[in-house]
Order: sequence, then C-alpha cells, then structure tokens
Amino acid sequence: MNSPNPWDHKWSESRSETFGTLGMKEPMNALSALFMSIYVLSDMVQTPQPINKLLKASIIFNLGASFVAHATYNRTAIKLDGLSMTIPILLLAVYYKDYLVALGLFLFLFTSTSADFALGLLYILYISRGKLKNHTKVYGAILLILVSTLLWWIDQSSDLIESHWYVNLHSVWHIGCAYGLLILIDHIKW
Repeated sequence: MNSPNPWDHKWSESRSETFGTLGMKEPMNALSALFMSIYVLSDMVQTPQPINKLLKASIIFNLGASFVAHATYNRTAIKLDGLSMTIPILLLAVYYKDYLVALGLFLFLFTSTSADFALGLLYILYISRGKLKNHTKVYGAILLILVSTLLWWIDQSSDLIESHWYVNLHSVWHIGCAYGLLILIDHIKW
C-alpha cells in the first residue's frame, strides 16, 4: 500500500516543489526553526528565573518539533509542531491557576486552527497588565509577533509566493515570532 504523498495535503505551510521533492522552502523552514531553537537555548542558559526558563524550554520544544516536521514531513512531528505552539501559554494559565483558561486552550489544541495561539497571545496581554518591565520592548515584541504572523498568513494564502522559492515568509515567522516571544518573556514580571 502506498503511503500518501505529503505534498498532496497541506501538512506543512510551504509546499513548493521548485527544487525536487522537498523544494527549497522546506529546508529553509527547517533551518530557521533549528537556528532559533539554538538561539533560544543559548538565551535560556543565561536566564535565572525558573518560570522564564520553563517558558523558553517550551519554545525550544516547539521549534524542535517544527524542525523535525519541516525536515521530514513526519505526521507526528507535524501535529506536535502545531500543538506545541500553545504549550507556553498553557503553562502560564496553570502557573496563574487559571484552570478554566488552561482547559479552554487545551481543547483548542485539537481544532487544527491557529485560534489557540491568537487567544493565547491575548491571554498574555491580559495577565501582563501592570507587570511590564519595559513597555517599549513589550509593545515592540507584540508588533514583531503580529507582523511575523501576518507574513506567515501571506505565505499561506498566496499562490504567487508559493511559486517563488526565494520568498519564504514562513521562515521569517519562525524567527520573528520566537524572538518576539523571548522579548515578552524577559520583559514581563511573571
């Protein structure tokens, strides 16, 4: 029995076959996730606060799953890549004993949408009221995350971009979103 071709399904965001079976975008996506996981790990080592370390470790887990997903098209890694995006926010909800929010985020994990991530960012804004160490950096991080997410959405929805291997907005999303989350983690008093 033939296993389904991952290119026949939207298992991952960039499906360009410009340069052979994997195309050029998927290796770039894998490398951007790997690069950011190493960067976050080096940043985490210098972080003294346990909650910050835990949040950064969850980002490394997500980026690791993303690396494996983009590099191999392993279905489990692909699912884990999507599911693990909400883990940092789920950890915060449990940390603050917001069990109803944690349950809602947990249930959203299985909807195959990005609603859990968007709601999670709103939750971070909600719990960080009055706890910002540096307003400018936090607002800049939020802007970076939003712009990176917009670029990911454009990459997802544009056939023109899909046909050009050198325009890889998904890789920009890996880097911009992860970096923005690092800034948020370090500039909010948890």
